[in-house]
This record gives sequence, structure tokens and C-alpha cells, in this order.
Amino acid sequence: MMDDDGNITDKEKQNQAKHKSHEAELKEKEHEYDMMHSVADQLNEESVGLLSEQEYNDRMESSMGGDDDGYFAKMERNPCTFCCRAYSCFVVLGFLMGIAASFGATIIRISTEVPMYIREHRTYKAETAVLQAEEIAGAKLDEYGLSLQEREEDEFSLEILYIKRSGGLDDPDVLADMKKLEEKIIFDREYEDFCTLDYTLGDTICGDPDDLEFTEIGCRRHTSALNFFDPAFWLPAYDATDGDSPTVPSLGNLDIFLNSKLAQSGPGSFAFADPADRSVDDTDFSSSNIATVIEYWSRYCHLEASECPPEADTTRSPFAYVEVNETAFICDNTSIPIGNATAANYFWSVVDSGFGLSFTGEPRSTTVRGWRTEIFMGTPRRDGDSLLETEGDDLDEQEDDIGEFLFEFQDDLEDGIGNGVDVYWDGTGMEDLYAEEQLFQSFMWVAGSFLFVLSYLTAQTSSFFLAIAGMVMILLNFIPAILLYRFVFQFEYFGVLNMLGVFIILGIGVDDIFVFLDTWNATEWHFPGQPFRVRIAEALAVAGKAMSVTSSSTALSFFANATSVFPAVYTFGIFCALLVICNFCSVC
Repeated sequence: MMDDDGNITDKEKQNQAKHKSHEAELKEKEHEYDMMHSVADQLNEESVGLLSEQEYNDRMESSMGGDDDGYFAKMERNPCTFCCRAYSCFVVLGFLMGIAASFGATIIRISTEVPMYIREHRTYKAETAVLQAEEIAGAKLDEYGLSLQEREEDEFSLEILYIKRSGGLDDPDVLADMKKLEEKIIFDREYEDFCTLDYTLGDTICGDPDDLEFTEIGCRRHTSALNFFDPAFWLPAYDATDGDSPTVPSLGNLDIFLNSKLAQSGPGSFAFADPADRSVDDTDFSSSNIATVIEYWSRYCHLEASECPPEADTTRSPFAYVEVNETAFICDNTSIPIGNATAANYFWSVVDSGFGLSFTGEPRSTTVRGWRTEIFMGTPRRDGDSLLETEGDDLDEQEDDIGEFLFEFQDDLEDGIGNGVDVYWDGTGMEDLYAEEQLFQSFMWVAGSFLFVLSYLTAQTSSFFLAIAGMVMILLNFIPAILLYRFVFQFEYFGVLNMLGVFIILGIGVDDIFVFLDTWNATEWHFPGQPFRVRIAEALAVAGKAMSVTSSSTALSFFANATSVFPAVYTFGIFCALLVICNFCSVC
């Protein structure tokens, strides 16, 4: 009804409110009736009647694990015991893992390398066969007494490239700064423990072949462009010391060749950076000497005159000499010619490819865009009274030790030498250590993510204990996952991609926790007044279905990577799939 002004009267408003309240009450009773029917259907009751509230609660509790002797009832009475029991499983697995490792078993082999070769490919198999053949051949050499000397092989090294952004590198200041950097590495107190060693047979070559004995003569001279700026390093580069006929083979030219430091080894062959005598410095970075060296090598042609470009200096190159019998020359001081030889363009080993003569019709270049240095690291190293092997775990150990030594100069190499010069380098083992350093910094983000999610969980649960328990449970999944990965699937390799599993399982695990928490909170509305055992049973039943679907689909997606031909991909997929499965089992 309305009053004279057309407004609804207070009485009419009261009637409408009562009507709406009555409709809400009917809907609530209808909902309650439907729920009781659902419970009755689950109990397979044929006749359904209205249940009292007490009957409804009793039957609901009974149908959802409310038995006083049931699993959830026991959990309700002894929550700490169940919690400790769950974590003790991870502790036992971790303990077993530690025991296996203590007996020498390799659990996982962490590596920053990403193997991308194609497994089962005939080319890879052929390459492996060649390597095995080389190992067998090496073993045969050992049988005949031709085994390696300590640190005789220069298998490992530090290679440094100096690249000029604009202009040339034949600048005295640039060369001086290069010298400082290289001397810092070579003059390090540990360098002599890693350098490749030079040996000589000395006078023993003149006696009984069974009495041959190698004598160590110190660290091998490293390859560097700076050596060429020592006037005594290559005597033919100077008019005063290149002989009467540099291009005509003669014994006189042989003497010039042998007196050049380039042809020598051991003491007296260093232009600078001699670890045995730090006072040695015969380099000459004067403008005139730099110009002489650059001009000589830019015109040097290692071929016959008819095959050289027009700008080649065929009156001084290629430098030729007579080869003689080495044993007769050392033992009897007798020169017995055995042939002629010419010197290669040794400068090409330390300068950029655009320097010097062009054999494609382009003009000669005297501009140096890049210098190259290589510092050699020797194998096999000595371990007590014996030498380490040059293969397998021994070789890996030596590579790791050399890498740790070279990595000490990472900052110096990154700082460079200035003067508009970019420094690039590649050292044995340095890349792995750098990757590990960067990986550690990346894992700082994991810590940040962990703390953020922990704070959010604490706010959601209003309990720091529950939040930290859930987060720790997620990370503990790595223990069973690693055991399955290693001993069931038989994988030792654990690479960078596998480590990304931390981020993946952190996201998936926390997502499962949120699903369970939301379901748990919903049971308070659906089952008001019900005890813990009833609510937890319903929460697990509902959330478990959702988590099983998402976890199984995710795990299968990762397992699909097992079909990949690349080891880095299929090991990553299998490990992450195992992580997801272990996480689902621990949560449910």
C-alpha cells in the first residue's frame, strides 16, 4: 500500500521484509534437506526421511572418517606424533643417502656443463670409439717405457685476446699494460705448481739408449706477442743479425735460427715473465723497435718468391737454413746436413688474421687489431710419489685445480687493461666456476622467493609454525627425488637445468598448499561444528582430487621430455617429474 504521496507505507515495508526472510528460511531448509539426502544416498539408504540435527551430525561424522579409532581421529589426538613421523621419513632417506656417499657411491655429479650431443647417434659413437682407441694406444706407450713426464703435456691453458675498438694495438702503453697483466698471472706464487714443464735429455742422448733420462728445465715459455719485441727473440727480424743471405739455406743461418730465443727452451729463452728469474725483461717497446717488428712480419712470406704477393719482402723471407743430425751435432759437435728448412710466419700465432700480407688481392695491413696470449698449464700433475692419470676422474681433478688457480685472476681479466682495449679470455675450468658463482647469485632469488611465500603463508594460516613446516616439506622433496633419480633411473649427471627444479617445485608445492588451505577453510562453512577429523577427511578428499589432476598432468608433461635425444633435456624432465610426484605424495 502507498500513502497519498505515492510512497510505500511502513506496514507494507514490514510485510515485504517478512516475506523475504521467509523465502531465505525456506531456501536454507531446502539446502539442508538436499545435503541430508546426499549423505543418505552415500550410505545406500533406500528410504529417506527427515533426520534430526543429531542424527545428521552422527551420520555425517561416521561417513567421513569420524571413527574414534580411525586414522584421522588418531591424527587429531596426536598431531605432533604424526608430524614427526612424516618428517622422519625424509630424515631416514637423507641418512641412507649419506651412508651411500660415505662408502664412495656417487649420488649426483653436479655440473655446469649442458651436454647437448645426440645420444645413440653414429657420429657420437664413432667419436667415443676414437677416444677409447687413443686411451688404449696410450696404455701401450706406457708398456714400452714411453710414459709422460710430470706436467709435460700442455692440454690446459689460459688464452687471452686483446681487441682494439679503433686504431691499432702497436702502442707502447698498450704493450706495457699487457705485460703487467701477464706478469701478474705468471709471477703468482702458485703458477710454478701448475705450469707446463720443459725437459731435456741433455748428454744422456749420447749414451746407452736404455739410460735416457729427462731433466726438468723449468716452466715452458708462454705464447705472447710481447716476446717478439725482444730483439733476441727472432734475430732474422733485424738487418744486423739476419745473415748475409736470409733466404738461402746455410749452416750460418742455422746458427742464427738456433741462437734466436724462439727456437730455445728453458733458462735464457724468456723475453720477459720468467717465473724462475723475475728480473728478466728484454722487451723493447720503443717506437722504432715496434715499427721494425711490425714492418718485418707484415712483409714476411713463408712461400717461394713466385707464390708470394707483390708486397712481400722476398729478399728476407722466408728465412731458410740447413737441418742437421741432432745427435751428431750435440754429441760430436759435427754438422751433418739432412735437408733444408724454412721458417714459418710465427707472428701469425699471436696477431689477428687481418694483419700482414693478403693472398686474396687486398693490400698489406700493418694495423694490429688483436693480440693473442696463451699461458700453458701442464698435466699430469704429481700426487705424492706417483703421477695422476691423464683421463677419467684424475684428469677432472687436475682440471678443477687448474680452474681454481686461474679463477683467482677473473677480476683482473674483467678489469682489463684500459686504453680502449677489450680483453677476452678462455681458461680451463674458469667457465664452470663462473657459472657456479652466477648460479649461487641466482639462488639468492630463491631465498627471496622462499621468504616472500613464507610470509604470505604465515598471514594466511596465522601460524608461523605451520607455514615453515609446509615450506620445509616442499624442499625436503629433493631427497626422495634425488634417490629415485640416481638409483632407479641410474642418472648421475645433475646440471644447471636440474637445479631449476628448485623454482619449479617451490611454485607447484606452494600452489598445492594454497589449494588445500582453501578447501580446509571451506569445510568450516560446509560442516559447521564438526570435529577436526571430519573436516580434514573432507578437505583431503576434495583437495586431493584437484592436486592429483594437476600433479599428474604436470608430471606427465615433464616425463614427455624423456623422449628427447639431448641428455640435458631428458634428465631435466625426469628429475622435475619425480619432484612433482614426491611433492604430491608428501602433501597428500
